[in-house]
Amino acid sequence: MQDAERDKRISELVKKDQEHDARLDAQAEKDYEHDLRIDSLYSKEREQEFKIKAQVAKDAEHDFRLNSVDSKNEEQDSELHRQSVKDREHDARLETLEKLYADLAARVEFLESQLKK
Repeated sequence: MQDAERDKRISELVKKDQEHDARLDAQAEKDYEHDLRIDSLYSKEREQEFKIKAQVAKDAEHDFRLNSVDSKNEEQDSELHRQSVKDREHDARLETLEKLYADLAARVEFLESQLKK
């Protein structure tokens, strides 16, 4: 009778051991799936970081171009200002010359009229 009980107990222990092994295998499968999800998320995170770094590089390049354009615009504004000053000076000289020419023409006309008399 003891042998039968012992065999029954051994059978129960073997069955419990098999059930335990099955649970461990199921947990190992869940852990593996969990690890795959983590790896996938990590890969997505790294991909996102790469995209962000690429965007930061594009933004920096864009900022550099904008600064370059701003610098060129400032140079052009400065040149336009210098040219405007020169134009005003030229206009003032031209106006003076026109006045002198008008005065000279009036004198010549006066002198010609004096010569005719």
